[in-house]
Amino acid sequence: MRQTYTAAIIGFGAIAGGLKSARYPMTHIASYRGLDKRVKLVAIADNNPETLAQARKQEPDLHYYGNIDELFANENIDVVSLCGPPGTASNFLATAHQARVQGAWCEKPLATNEYELIKLRAL
Repeated sequence: MRQTYTAAIIGFGAIAGGLKSARYPMTHIASYRGLDKRVKLVAIADNNPETLAQARKQEPDLHYYGNIDELFANENIDVVSLCGPPGTASNFLATAHQARVQGAWCEKPLATNEYELIKLRAL
């Protein structure tokens, strides 16, 4: 039997969902949709209420959270897209690791300084 994985996107902007720009034909959301039934996108987390409102209009069937703690408290996520601004990936990854996420897709560098690298090595 084929396993279905659940996915979430953290940070929902131009590359994650195509918001504010049509110049990105390949987005995280389109990629998840292309995985057929192997991965089911279930949630989006973003700390910007305007971005969440836009995302909700674009993808009304998903669950929406204002921060990643809410996301992981309410969803059992297997795979996460880390799409926040530069410098956020290591914190997002650490939180995802604590929530036992099995895989992460990160569009920005995982670390931008030595402190972030040390934090990641501790995982």
